[in-house]
Amino acid sequence: MGGKGHAPQGLNKAFSNFLSLPGSTILCTVTGKKVNRGAGLGLEIPVTYQARGHVKALKWLEQVTKKILSHATDLGRKFQT
Repeated sequence: MGGKGHAPQGLNKAFSNFLSLPGSTILCTVTGKKVNRGAGLGLEIPVTYQARGHVKALKWLEQVTKKILSHATDLGRKFQT
């Protein structure tokens, strides 16, 4: 089954840049049921991503996504009550 979906807003630019490279792909696997945690985030579907491509591009993607996710985690901590 194929289809199009949306990556989290913070990751979509990095994913788009990675996918623009020749031979680069990202596989998305659903890992749980959809949830709506509120806070204006909308419907979320838990997934894992598996990227394939040139080693240098994969290292870049890993660095960028770690930085983005770390920043998002820090922001989440600031807004917890």
